[in-house]
Amino acid sequence: YCDKCHFEWDTKDIVFQEIELNEAEGTKMRFYQCPECGEEYIVDITDRELRKKISILKKMKRKYVRMYNNHESQVKLRNYGERLERFQNEIILHERELRKRWTRAE
Repeated sequence: YCDKCHFEWDTKDIVFQEIELNEAEGTKMRFYQCPECGEEYIVDITDRELRKKISILKKMKRKYVRMYNNHESQVKLRNYGERLERFQNEIILHERELRKRWTRAE
């Protein structure tokens, strides 16, 4: 439901839109709008660097699953899992910085 007008709609009806905020950096914002009042809700803000990191994270997660399925040692799994978690936290910080840079109070 919309925080502004309290209109409720089905999530399958959400239409995502994307705008480019900075062409040089490849910074893009994805958002959707309330169909009743037009209030905007930001989904994410990414730049080329962040999108590349997200792609790497997906590969790392697939590797972790392979390691688990291949019965790698607990030490290897734990070490790789910790590395994966640190990288994921780096991505979260990067996205927060982009949000802070491109939005008012989020």
